[in-house]
Amino acid sequence: MTKPLFRSHLFTLTASVALSLAASTADAALITYDLRVATSGQTAGVVRVNDKSATVSASTDVVVMDLYALLSATDANTGNDGVKIAYGSFHSSAGGLKGNLSATLANNFSGLASSVGTIGDLDSDGDLDIGNLGTANGNTGFFAASSTASSAGLPTHTGGATALLGQVWFSVADLAGGSTHVRFAPRKVNSGGSALQRDLYHQFTVDGTNLSRGDGLAADISDIATGAPVQITSTAVVVPEPTSLLLLPAAALAHLLRRRRRS
Repeated sequence: MTKPLFRSHLFTLTASVALSLAASTADAALITYDLRVATSGQTAGVVRVNDKSATVSASTDVVVMDLYALLSATDANTGNDGVKIAYGSFHSSAGGLKGNLSATLANNFSGLASSVGTIGDLDSDGDLDIGNLGTANGNTGFFAASSTASSAGLPTHTGGATALLGQVWFSVADLAGGSTHVRFAPRKVNSGGSALQRDLYHQFTVDGTNLSRGDGLAADISDIATGAPVQITSTAVVVPEPTSLLLLPAAALAHLLRRRRRS
């Protein structure tokens, strides 16, 4: 599957949509990370039900999802809103439908030190996730960094009040599991490192005010939120293994014999 390219551009929301998203995710959050089923780029067997739901029907299916950062901007000037840095992990729920995750960054968030994250089985359920679920220092997570620089060479905010940070792919590994949920987990706490390291996890600008979050303080936790996960459901009819089919006649015969004894 060819991974799509992104063009650097601003994303804005109407006031009514922004209010709806804020109410459905986190009323008090300054930044909300929201994972959505992409409107294009899906393989033939994928059906996009809505932003938060998709179905798959073949072992070759790949569900494409967009990761957005939504900022709680209150003025009409989208030029003074945007994201500099965002960090976190992608993982599917343990058990259920199995699929391997991989990611890419939007062009305007592929700046210095950015990374699509390290792939591994975080929950030991047999499929692949991205990043880590712990709080220790490390560089294994998905790291989006603005590629727009100031005259001094430092990154500046980009993306507007609604910034597309990148995409994540769910490649089906086993259709037999039914369904699963894919979520983005932003890093909120840190077990060590300097204050500078801790503040590098989330940097963004809201209504012209530059903000840093990520050191695990109570204010940080309430200022960072996530939208609902994406549910992926298999609609495939799973054919039993040949050995299971051989057992069916024997089971039917046993059932008939029990009925005859009772009669």
